[in-house]
Amino acid sequence: EHFPEHFAHGGVPADRHQLTENRRSGPAILDVANRVSAHLREVHSGVGKLTPGPNDKGPGHVSCALFETYQDEITWLAGQVDATHAGGAAWRDIAVLAATSRDLVEVDRALRLRGIPTQLVGAAALLAQPAVIDLRSWLEVIHDPTANPAFLRIASGPRWRIGPRDLAALGARAAHLAGGRGRQEHEDLARALDDAVAGTDMSENISLSEALDEPGSPERYSPEAWRRFAGISAAIHDLRRHAGEPLADLIGRVLHVTGIAVEAAQSMPDVARQQEQAIAAFIELAAEFIDPDGRMGLGAFLAALRDAERLDVDIELDVAGASDAVQLLTIHKSKGMEFPYVFVPFVADGSFPTGRGRPAWTTSAKAVPWPLRADCTDDLASFPDRDAEPRRKDHDAYRQVLRTVDDLEEQRLAYVAFTRAERGLAVSGHWWGPTQSTPRGPDRFLRAVHEFCLDGHGTVALWADAPADDAVNPQASPARARAPWPLTPDPDYVERLRAVADSMAEVAAVQSALPGMPGAPSQSDERVAEWDIVMAGLIDEARARRSRVRVVRLPDSVSATTVIRALEDPAQVAADLVRPMPAAPAPAARRGTRLHAWIETRYGQQPLLDPDDLPGAADADIGSDADLARLQEAFEASPYAERRPVAIEESFSLLVAGRVVVGRIDAVFADDDDEASGRFEVVDWKTGSARGLHPMQLAIYRLAWARARGIDVAQVSGAFVMVATGEVIRPDTDREVELLLSGLAGRA
Repeated sequence: EHFPEHFAHGGVPADRHQLTENRRSGPAILDVANRVSAHLREVHSGVGKLTPGPNDKGPGHVSCALFETYQDEITWLAGQVDATHAGGAAWRDIAVLAATSRDLVEVDRALRLRGIPTQLVGAAALLAQPAVIDLRSWLEVIHDPTANPAFLRIASGPRWRIGPRDLAALGARAAHLAGGRGRQEHEDLARALDDAVAGTDMSENISLSEALDEPGSPERYSPEAWRRFAGISAAIHDLRRHAGEPLADLIGRVLHVTGIAVEAAQSMPDVARQQEQAIAAFIELAAEFIDPDGRMGLGAFLAALRDAERLDVDIELDVAGASDAVQLLTIHKSKGMEFPYVFVPFVADGSFPTGRGRPAWTTSAKAVPWPLRADCTDDLASFPDRDAEPRRKDHDAYRQVLRTVDDLEEQRLAYVAFTRAERGLAVSGHWWGPTQSTPRGPDRFLRAVHEFCLDGHGTVALWADAPADDAVNPQASPARARAPWPLTPDPDYVERLRAVADSMAEVAAVQSALPGMPGAPSQSDERVAEWDIVMAGLIDEARARRSRVRVVRLPDSVSATTVIRALEDPAQVAADLVRPMPAAPAPAARRGTRLHAWIETRYGQQPLLDPDDLPGAADADIGSDADLARLQEAFEASPYAERRPVAIEESFSLLVAGRVVVGRIDAVFADDDDEASGRFEVVDWKTGSARGLHPMQLAIYRLAWARARGIDVAQVSGAFVMVATGEVIRPDTDREVELLLSGLAGRA
């Protein structure tokens, strides 16, 4: 918008070049997107209409529908997805975009009931799965004793089923233990701001989970609730002892203690698979989690999950699913993506757009004031004068400015959703939401699509009439309104679970009496031995953490150069392994590799590797191309120039001290150039001085060649050839060979 002014040159505004040609979508889809974004172009004068570019996507088809209820819309959507696939589209070519993850979970359930493969994209959708919600609730309670909403979900869930009367009594006891203070609603903004700055004392907060330790008189509660409170308390205390474990291990422990995985597996087969996949994805998310500050603890993980929901922050999550599946994702997540066929459901007042917007900073202590933000414009910074009259009227006008900003954001979101489609776009809505007592009706975006279709550019699948003034939500049936809480489980389902539990108890009773089975006396010694091993490992780990010296283990596969460096300067090699740093560019070393490559071609063999991969990169004594040319002339005058090598740049892998040493031998010659003699000489070309020679290098080459040929190492000698001078240095390497054969004893 402000590009010309920001990048003005010499007082002249910069040119603006608009990217308006769209080659993704058919013309009809672009026309409806332009109609929806008309107001945006009025506000942002630097933005033009989209124009169709050349593509093979066809004219594009737009359809719309309005249903009486939320469930009717979902049923129609599932049928349309199925029909689109039957018409020749692959499942992966179909996407459903919604404003919230909760709606996507409902769509996912409906599609799976029809046998349609789906892929819920993004962590927000994962966090809406029932099994994951239960897991998070346990993690919240383990981490924070004041996580009362999470505790309520656990206590009223299918395992404990604590009723509202007993929970209310527990809440009163928790408030009494906290001194009756607890969290109170603040009367005004000033009080909220003061508390936000001053902070609060955690010891004054109400904690339902800690009230379990001092529940008070048993007469307060029902006998069954008193017994169940003890069970919940024991489970929470047991899990809190393991709060410091790796996240994936802790989640596995929660699954084992609470039975969430068993509960998920007992659902209908399709639902069970969905919940099992969600649990696996949640564990993977936890296992790979590291927050920007480098923390990996439970608190940081839970904070990241809350950010993902509250601030629409994306969490990296790559969940493997079916390769051909309908994609379900939020509109925010769909930015930058494209699909042949796109469905945008739930475009109804209060659903999409939500109509809620962000909290106003003038009335919410949690919102950052606009004047402090980098994207603040003049109208957003012009907060009314506190002393002006009438102040209330000015503030109402400013609130309208804030609402306008939120409304523009919703318009941009609708524009993003509609322009994801290539060939087909279907937009739908409903009158009655799943729990609403007042009708919603079509939002302005859906009405715009409806008008577009009525003008002859698309199809109206269904358009339900508005409900009567005295109508009630047909989804809110009297039976549903009178549903007990906590919910009463299905008697048949409970009976099946009890039958399975009885069978397991019978098997466990038999197993405990069998030798070699878990729980049998013969295994007690083995169990204690396992504890000893684990305890020794924990003690070693604790000692290592306290030690000021860190022992670094060489990798299982190392180069010959690294072995030599480790023998000469182990501290530096250890530092390089712990914190590897890139090597500085060395033109001289590159000339060294060029010399080795030239020698290789000189013997009539073309190099198979890039010069950077060849030996010689450590030869940093060739100062210029002229020096390289002189070395080539010197090599021509050496006795090796006329000899015929047995091998050039021979790669090897040698097992030494439990590690694989890898490298390349520059050249191998047979005595008198006759391989039948059975005696060989390994040669390493050196382009610099003799100061960097190490006998261990030739010892490694000797042993490697002897192992490769299956001969005695005494039949292999070694030599450094100083190319610049023609000097041949043959150090005694027998001692180094003995060290290699003994596994570098005493030198590790």
